[in-house]
Amino acid sequence: MEKTSNQNVCALCDDPIALKGDSGEHIIPNSIGGRRKVWGFVCRDCNSRAGDSWDVEIWRQFSHIALMHGVDRDRGEVPAVLVKTVSGKQLMLLPDGSLMPQKITFEKVPHAQGKGFLINATVRNTQEAGQMVRNLAAKHPEINVEEMLSNLKSSSEFLDSPITFGAGFSDPLGGRSMVKTAIAMAAHAGVKPSACDLALPYLLNKDCQASYGLFYARDLVSKRPTGYTPHIVSVRGDPISGYLWGYVEYFGMARIVVPLSDSYDGTSLSSTYAFNPANGKEVDIDVDLSFSDDEIERIKANEAYTDEQYAAVVYSSFGIVYFRSVRRQFRKTFAESVAYAASKLGIPAGEAVPPTQAKEFAGYLTENLQPLIVHMMASGIPIAEAMRIDEDD
Repeated sequence: MEKTSNQNVCALCDDPIALKGDSGEHIIPNSIGGRRKVWGFVCRDCNSRAGDSWDVEIWRQFSHIALMHGVDRDRGEVPAVLVKTVSGKQLMLLPDGSLMPQKITFEKVPHAQGKGFLINATVRNTQEAGQMVRNLAAKHPEINVEEMLSNLKSSSEFLDSPITFGAGFSDPLGGRSMVKTAIAMAAHAGVKPSACDLALPYLLNKDCQASYGLFYARDLVSKRPTGYTPHIVSVRGDPISGYLWGYVEYFGMARIVVPLSDSYDGTSLSSTYAFNPANGKEVDIDVDLSFSDDEIERIKANEAYTDEQYAAVVYSSFGIVYFRSVRRQFRKTFAESVAYAASKLGIPAGEAVPPTQAKEFAGYLTENLQPLIVHMMASGIPIAEAMRIDEDD
């Protein structure tokens, strides 16, 4: 993990960092997969406060996209997120991209033959199933716990109603997190935060107007990956024009340009940190932060985009995220189908399938995989795309 130390005064409270403790600040928030840190940028207290407000908002805004795409954190577990379908059904979206019921359902109904009762229940895992059966056995001693557990069946079903979520971002909290990211990248490149005189006041004064502009007028990124949507932060300093620019992009959808300073007098610099959120692997990407006079005025007025340009970028980026989720779902279901077929034939995990059982194995595998294939075909999802193996996944 790359670390850079910048200064001895906190950028957010102006107190000596030595008094409050240095804190490695993730340049891009840890919550969405950032790994690279800058030291000597903010004190521990300010890091904590910014993380609990600004950076938390970034996760709130992008959590659905993050779990569909796949995100790997430098520290801490990625939590499940509550989602809702158009029909109103509430589910939990898991870090592996799959869905599970939000709540356990339980129904005790009389047996049709008038003796005993039947249990209809939906649980999310075998641990919950075991606990439910043991609780029932405590009230009904006649229940054979082992027999009931051995007869449990797991099943998968597919949504008949799409999930709803918004694509908005860059509200005051999330916007401040992204501007902080741009200043942190400048600090990482050796620029003192105090030199970011156009952007730093936005972080220090809650009444200060936003110091950035959305940018969708053209794609500033060259060598853009096609199999995933990268996180990107880039800075460029030009002492001739006096401009110090920052650029921040998340999941291909949120794209902002931050005028950090218009009186930059340091050395020429250009520095970019870009990576795949799914695994943290850094990628070589070029960002063009050379702007025409007209573009500069449009950035300052937050008019460097049209609704059509914004929609086109979001649509394209979401398509990448969506098909990543399709491939992840297929791989997960295929692995489960292999495990199912092996268990039906008593083949230990990791062992080769005996040639004499190959046909039976294929039958069980197909049996378990068939519902997903049928669902994908009915939904118009290209099966070849679901089966594609991408090294970026």
